[in-house]
This record gives sequence, structure tokens and C-alpha cells, in this order.
Amino acid sequence: MNCNSCFQDFIAKCNLSVQVYAQLSPLSDYTWIIKDKFGNLYQGEFTTDSDGFWEIPVDQLPSGLLTEYSGEFTLQVQDSGCKPVKFKVAQEYDCINFTVKGGNYEKDTLGCDFNCIP
Repeated sequence: MNCNSCFQDFIAKCNLSVQVYAQLSPLSDYTWIIKDKFGNLYQGEFTTDSDGFWEIPVDQLPSGLLTEYSGEFTLQVQDSGCKPVKFKVAQEYDCINFTVKGGNYEKDTLGCDFNCIP
């Protein structure tokens, strides 16, 4: 049996932010961590909205990081005590693995909102 603890998704063109529909405790502080295919880590702090969702401002990442040539990324969340946090995307996950698709399609979300619109 092959168990994957990471939700699989993709983004496409995203100009300002990546909206993450991975539910955490509402109005709480966390740290997002993105690991690229070379093992480089990028992080930032965020506060969830009243639904427990959150976003990553693209300007907090290096310019040109999110391209269709960048390979796979892994997104994880830590609490204020630097402990990994599970989040809900239809079920509980430890992380989101995602890629960036090319073309003119626009998709700046990861996960599923309440209507499960990926």
C-alpha cells in the first residue's frame, strides 16, 4: 500500500499571492515553509483568516522562483513552537507538493475551498 502524506496540486500564473485552501485553526499565527527541488528553503509568517485559510504573497519569494521550469515544491506549515502542523484539505495532510504549469491558464490556489473547487 502506498500512502502519501502530501496533497498533490499545481498552480499556474499567479501575480500577487498564492491562496492556500489548507484549513488550520482560524485567526492563528503560523509559518509557511517552501522547499524547492534543490532543497533550498523559503519561509514566511502568516495569520489564518476566519475560515482557517491563508495566502503566501509572491513578493516574499525570490523573483522568478515560481516558473514552469522550477520542478516540484513542497509546502509545509509550522506553529509558533517550530513544530510541524497537519492541515485539512478534504482529509489531513502534512504538506502540499505542487508544480507550476506554463501557458496562459490562471490558477493561484492550492488545496480546496469549502466547495472543493481546486
